[in-house]
Amino acid sequence: MKERTSLWAYITLLLSLFALAAPVSKAATVLKLQPDKYPEALILLTNGTETWSPMSGFGPIVLDQGKSLNPGSYEVKLRSSNKTPSGDTRLVYRVTNVSQKTEFAIVASQDAQGITLTIEGLSGIFRGVSPGTLLAAPEIIGFAVPKRTSEDYPQHGRYPDTFYNRKVGVWLRGAWDLDFGNAGSAETLYPKAKQAEGIDAVFFPGLTLDDGAKAEALNAYHLDQVLVYVPLRDGKRWPLTECFRLDFSPNLWGAVAEEKNKPSEYRDQTRKLLYLDLWGGFYEDRSDFTQWLQATVGKWVGGLSIVQDWQGGGFDSNLPLSIADDLPPNPRKAGTPEQLKAWMNQMKSWGLAGLRTNYQYWRDTPHQPVNRAINLDGSPKWHTQAQEVMPVIKKQENYIQSMLSTTATFSDQLTSGGVGWPYVEFTAKNPNVGTIRGARQALRDQAQLIKSIVKGPLLSESLNTQFLIGADVDSGDYGMFEGFQRMFTPEFKLRRLHHLTTFYGMGLGYRYFFAPPYAPTNRQNQGNAMYAYPWGSGSDDYRAMTIAFGNAAYLDYLSAEGMHPDKAITEAMTVGLLQIYYVGEPVKNITYQTPDGWKTLEELLLEGKNPKPFYARIRVDYKNGLTVVINRSEEVLPWTLPKFGAIRLPKHAYLVYTPDGAVEGFSGFPGATGPAERIDYTRDDKRNVIFINPRATGYKGLVAPTIFENGEKVYELPPERRLRSRAVGTFEDTFTNSLTWVFNKAHKVTITKEGKDSFVRIESDGKPVRLDKPIGLTLAGTIAVRYRTNSTAQTAKPSANIALMRFGMAGGSVRELPGRKAFVLPDTKGEWVEAAYPFSVTKEDTRHVILRLAASDSEVPGVTPASSVVDIDYIRIDPKK
Repeated sequence: MKERTSLWAYITLLLSLFALAAPVSKAATVLKLQPDKYPEALILLTNGTETWSPMSGFGPIVLDQGKSLNPGSYEVKLRSSNKTPSGDTRLVYRVTNVSQKTEFAIVASQDAQGITLTIEGLSGIFRGVSPGTLLAAPEIIGFAVPKRTSEDYPQHGRYPDTFYNRKVGVWLRGAWDLDFGNAGSAETLYPKAKQAEGIDAVFFPGLTLDDGAKAEALNAYHLDQVLVYVPLRDGKRWPLTECFRLDFSPNLWGAVAEEKNKPSEYRDQTRKLLYLDLWGGFYEDRSDFTQWLQATVGKWVGGLSIVQDWQGGGFDSNLPLSIADDLPPNPRKAGTPEQLKAWMNQMKSWGLAGLRTNYQYWRDTPHQPVNRAINLDGSPKWHTQAQEVMPVIKKQENYIQSMLSTTATFSDQLTSGGVGWPYVEFTAKNPNVGTIRGARQALRDQAQLIKSIVKGPLLSESLNTQFLIGADVDSGDYGMFEGFQRMFTPEFKLRRLHHLTTFYGMGLGYRYFFAPPYAPTNRQNQGNAMYAYPWGSGSDDYRAMTIAFGNAAYLDYLSAEGMHPDKAITEAMTVGLLQIYYVGEPVKNITYQTPDGWKTLEELLLEGKNPKPFYARIRVDYKNGLTVVINRSEEVLPWTLPKFGAIRLPKHAYLVYTPDGAVEGFSGFPGATGPAERIDYTRDDKRNVIFINPRATGYKGLVAPTIFENGEKVYELPPERRLRSRAVGTFEDTFTNSLTWVFNKAHKVTITKEGKDSFVRIESDGKPVRLDKPIGLTLAGTIAVRYRTNSTAQTAKPSANIALMRFGMAGGSVRELPGRKAFVLPDTKGEWVEAAYPFSVTKEDTRHVILRLAASDSEVPGVTPASSVVDIDYIRIDPKK
């Protein structure tokens, strides 16, 4: 009898654990409107047995004699409940305990997916509206859907916005319609002291971590922010009117509403193009690069080329103006007018091409044609006044068209402002003064005006202004800050944004590796170096996550060597070839590998597991049959492709294939066994092309990236364009044609010629100027350099140096490791000298080494920052014998 009692106790325990880890209810959930229960339970969800009121305290915030009263702190009487001609329910409430007559209406419109609640102030003064409160409970699960409504970097923590009730068996999500009402600002209801750990945080009641501990939780949660109404500068107020949408479903993604955005009319065109983002370099190397890339890959992959740095008077120096009769294009960046026109024609012959503008940022310049926007207190804001800038857009875009006939364009900061709050402004002539609705419409109007003139796709940076993506802003780089160190998911993008347009890459190169702040650190240079190195883990991870997110090929051109031909041809012939099979294609399923098999995000959440560790292996299956797998785990993932056969995916790797093997691509180790030697491979039988980058493996006797068409070799990257054409452990730069190092483009660093000699000139005004060059795992040898210094200071103390820095994993991310080797260059009083410096750096934990040239680098002992000029004729590394 004792054994039987123990058995039943064990069974009871199992049933209890199962009840906590799985939905309880299978009955259909319905939503009920309870007018007499306002504001505690106006909305009720029930499955017939269990109930849930997730919006307690929803409604208008009343102002009475200067005091703010939230729903629940004032008393109401239901005056009427009527059906409208459209079948909606209109409720009118009177506030009974305030000093002046105050009434408001709530119109409820129900459908199968949820309910829309429209609030209208009828009399009285209102401070704003509250989304209400969702009380925490053991049966509640919450999740933060990764929307594109803020700069996506770790410091931007957030709270859950989507919730599941195990007892009722339903997910729900709600939000204000910011294009509807008259709010002028917003306030979070969450305490800052309880901020989530970061933008990827899974932070909700009911979740258990892998160690069995409960995740930190609050007592209450909220579906959205409080919207606030402010008196305008003339003392008037906008009337209260706001709209809230609540969606619910038994399934996670059924509760996440489809976006209202219209798709880009250029999606089918841009999905065939690689985005070449020309930031650095000079006219000579940039124009040479675009011609070479078109000649090399243009038969299979088109180009969308945007010239970022070209403006008259210097980069973004006269915004919102970029060009005018007295502001001709910068010849160092864009060539002569004739050269620029010829270059633009070449890029257009490859696909689409255009120039960067920025109509948002206001510069204090004699050329300034518009006023600044203003804050509520009358102080100037950072951006242009929305209505005044429209004639500038029209004039400048027509000017560019008359000169160059561009077929695409890029306008900065259109999609850098989240939902639009940074653009709310209070100029009296603004027809929607002081409202988020007006700020959003002004951005739409600007985008549509630009597109109407260019008659081609409009791109912008980062794409975190979700409401513009699609028919307003057609494309851009998909900014993901510090993605290299993060575990994150492509779910929201693939399920809710993917159909709208072609998204490119994972953002500007350096940003994928480091988040702000960049000054006074050297993170931007370090990030650029990690992005630039073709065979590094940084490049591999960036490419793998581009494919994971269903994004298209992207090249962030930093300089001639900041965009190595090996990297460019590989991006074009891997992502560029594969993207037409997944860009815009509907997703069938997204799963993550766990010890118990591949599971969906919803399954992981309902099992009470933190999904972040499982983001290390992602599988995306498209409805057209295409499969994508990403491995970011330290452990190698074996797989078998239909035609190529067995492969192994190391960390930062991808594979893509169709069921019949007509399309296959991967970055990893060929074969089920054998050396861990990585190659990049793409096969497209529909276009009869195969691409192989053997890297340093000698795979199939190949020595460089190679293209085969119809079984015949048609291109092999020539020796002068290859990576590591010299022996391992060596390096040399003679600075003869173009500058190939990563540096701050605002600094004075140039290739200079004296007679037949050429050299790099580094000019410092006493502040640090640093040039960085990744050199792989070069751990020992001798640095040989020919240089001269010409300090303009009275003293002749050394102001220049060479340094070697090693990088590896530290604290969960790639950082510089201790043990920097620095060599101070003695002042030469203007004479050329040669010097040699033996070195060795520690191999332990080192992933790669960066070589640095610097002037006035205050981080180096023995260097005296000063106004100075340093010329480097050559620098060479000879390996240790």
